[in-house]
Amino acid sequence: MLKYKIWAQSFFEDSEKKSSRAWLVLLVFTLALLILSVLGLNLTGRDSPRVAGIAREMAITSDYLIPRLNGENFLEYPSLGYWPIALSLSMSKNPPDFLAFLPIIFLGTGTVLITYLIGKKLAGERIGLMAGFILATMSSFITFHRHFRVDPSLLFLTTLSLYGFVAGYQASRKRFLFFSPSTLEWPGHSFPKE
Repeated sequence: MLKYKIWAQSFFEDSEKKSSRAWLVLLVFTLALLILSVLGLNLTGRDSPRVAGIAREMAITSDYLIPRLNGENFLEYPSLGYWPIALSLSMSKNPPDFLAFLPIIFLGTGTVLITYLIGKKLAGERIGLMAGFILATMSSFITFHRHFRVDPSLLFLTTLSLYGFVAGYQASRKRFLFFSPSTLEWPGHSFPKE
């Protein structure tokens, strides 16, 4: 019995180490892939210079509430999407283009890691890793994070809210940390089943 306990303890410690190594590999892989995809890119096209200009104006004026372009209110997108870019651009007086892409890279990496966590919660470690690697290597995902837009912020926050829903739905009623009004069963109330 003692040998079994020792074996079980070492088995679980090894699986935890493998889990943390796999998570770290996914993190490094995604960061490297997204960094390599934006190396040498300039702010070109229709959207990128405009979004960079709005974020830069936020950084210069320190007005993070109302997005402005050339002094005019630009209310096409909410200001939250510009905040990570504006904070990154406020680090330097004359920031290089790469500094503008840095928050988009981090948001993309965060989206992949949260996808991994959702898959791990729903179907286990291997499925979570597969989901993370599949998302990180999709050409549309990489292309999406090569353009300078506010959409990566929206994608990250939407994925984060989905993780909150999954975690909350799987938690017991006593430990319901992520309450979501969209769940079918509220704490203390059950809807009739048909």
